[in-house]
Amino acid sequence: MNVQEASFRNPAATETDEPLFLDRKSLIQRTAIVAAAAAAETEEVDRQARFPQAAIDAARQHRLLGIQIPQMFGGEGASIFDITDMCYTLGRACASTAMIFAMHQTKVACLVRHGTGSGWHETLMRRVASEQMLLASSTTEGQNGGNIRSSSAAVEHTSAEITLVRNATVISYGRKPTASSRSRAAPMTRLPRTRCYWP
Repeated sequence: MNVQEASFRNPAATETDEPLFLDRKSLIQRTAIVAAAAAAETEEVDRQARFPQAAIDAARQHRLLGIQIPQMFGGEGASIFDITDMCYTLGRACASTAMIFAMHQTKVACLVRHGTGSGWHETLMRRVASEQMLLASSTTEGQNGGNIRSSSAAVEHTSAEITLVRNATVISYGRKPTASSRSRAAPMTRLPRTRCYWP
């Protein structure tokens, strides 16, 4: 399957009485507030090559980090089209903010797409929605030509944990997320049963 053939599903919407659409007026307003925070610091973010903390704090305050999580897990069930519009709005204000938000949302999309039915993943979805966790992205290995659906890192499973040894040269915003695969360099919430190492 390639990107053009992929379809997004919302299993929560088909299995519950939840509304299929979120309040788009509120979404537009909240995104505009975050974009204003991003625009206020964009010059400094670019000049100092720093993390757009105020913008991400605003996204967390306005509950945009967990907006894609299905309502049954505490989110708002935003669609990929909603996320695209949000990224566009944020990108017009600050490219760094938009890129971080988009990378976070790709991780959330994977969690939503594949996590329903797994207790551990459903708990993580609830945490992303309630705590507005920022998920880190580590997709650069150098051997896969940018194909994020392929990895040279082997996943090893024992009865107690899953271990991944990853030779990633880049961990985007690696010191700022509240959840990620564990990195030696970045303090963050350790996700249960998961250990990842970047040599």
